[in-house]
Amino acid sequence: MLVMFIYGVIIRRHLVRKKLQLDKNTITPSDYCLMAINLPREKDKEALKELLVEHFEQEYKIKLDIVYINFVYKIDEMIDKTRELRLWHERK
Repeated sequence: MLVMFIYGVIIRRHLVRKKLQLDKNTITPSDYCLMAINLPREKDKEALKELLVEHFEQEYKIKLDIVYINFVYKIDEMIDKTRELRLWHERK
């Protein structure tokens, strides 16, 4: 019983080290993701990209390479369709 416990601790320790090593060597979007609030809504993706790159270069001396921008506030159509669907389900 004691041998199994010690073996379990050793295996767990090895697995944790391996996980950390793999995570360090693997790049995912969560490694380099930025969430910003109160951005100007009148800007399109290219203008916003330029604004962010300029800001980070001036303030933090960091050169950004922005791959993708996802606006989450332009969801009016989705909200309208969700409401329509809910009303349709309630009528059934």
